[in-house]
Amino acid sequence: LFWRVLVPEAFPMIIAGLRMGLVLGFLAILGGETLTSNAGLGHEIVTMAESLEPAKMFAYITVAIALAIALNALTSYVERRGRRHESA
Repeated sequence: LFWRVLVPEAFPMIIAGLRMGLVLGFLAILGGETLTSNAGLGHEIVTMAESLEPAKMFAYITVAIALAIALNALTSYVERRGRRHESA
């Protein structure tokens, strides 16, 4: 009953929560690194901005965007995979 009825019905909500949680978690990590860390992607973005090195700063921003896209692609893959099992 649990795996055949409840999980398939709740799956879209689970995926939506997972996607939002990953996005908010990623933004929180970047924000925390920006404000308090001595290492990390957020720290490097701020360091390059303060050093007036826009090319490196935008390179780090591009890496952050690529990571966000990869997380979104991962959740989309999980969602497609789950829907395939749902319809079976």
